[in-house]
Amino acid sequence: MLTLSRHSGECRNLVEIILRWSVLGLVSMLTACSLPPSEDDIKAALESSLSGTNKVTSSIFGESGKVEIVTVKKIGCTKDGGGYTCDVEVTRKVPVVGETKSMNKMHLVKLDSGWSITQ
Repeated sequence: MLTLSRHSGECRNLVEIILRWSVLGLVSMLTACSLPPSEDDIKAALESSLSGTNKVTSSIFGESGKVEIVTVKKIGCTKDGGGYTCDVEVTRKVPVVGETKSMNKMHLVKLDSGWSITQ
């Protein structure tokens, strides 16, 4: 019995340590879920939203018919309900027109597959 009580104190300490690390891990995961999209996330979402358009234009004009996202500069994002509204400067390479730069306001939501632009 004496041996058991000595180990029960060690077990209690071990349980406390495990609980602290579990809580810390959970807080870290929740914080990561609430972060706004990065410039790379926004660029990937833009490229994904263009994939259908690029399939059509490349079937007509070949590879030169694709719209290319050259750069994305995130100006800022604000959290709203189910996602973030972001002000973004986008440089695109558009067939016939060439490179164009524009300021865009877009709403992004986090899905299991990554960030997605919504209307």
